[in-house]
Parts: sequence; structure tokens; C-alpha cells
Amino acid sequence: MKAIVPGKLDESDLHVRIRSTDKDEVMPPSKEHYQLTERQKTILDKWIEQGAEYQQHWAYIRPARPAPPDAAEQGFTRNAIDLFVSHGSGNSG
Repeated sequence: MKAIVPGKLDESDLHVRIRSTDKDEVMPPSKEHYQLTERQKTILDKWIEQGAEYQQHWAYIRPARPAPPDAAEQGFTRNAIDLFVSHGSGNSG
């Protein structure tokens, strides 16, 4: 069984395990001192039903170089860093 099958509760191990009453199957394990509330379980179930969209952890996403903003006025910048600085400070050049 997969951990999450978007849109399919009964095929999602996450749903099965958070709803289990079996002490060897329930998540989080009963030896942990933290248990999910009914509200938290319902939120997770709704998330699965609605497609379970999520982003990969930021540490595994390849950084992308942003495009520099357009210069408000030409002639006041010498490189891309100048464009970011002038754009961020509210100055026009």
C-alpha cells in the first residue's frame, strides 16, 4: 500500500494508519506522547480526498536564478545586482 494515493482514502496508508485502533498499526505510535486529534485526522483525510498536493522539501528543490527586474530608468545600473537593489529600495534607478 502506498503512503498517499491522491483522492483515494482507502488506498492511502496514511488514512488507514491514523484511523487504526490497532496499537501496532496506529500512527503516530501509541508509545509516542502525541496523538492526533479528530480534527487533525479529518484535515488529513480531506487533503487526501482533494488530491493531496504538496511540494517537495525545499532542500531537494534545485535553486533557480531569478530574472532581474526591469530598470525603471536606463543608465543607472551597471550589473544585475544594481537592478535588484534599486528595485528593492523603491528607487527608480
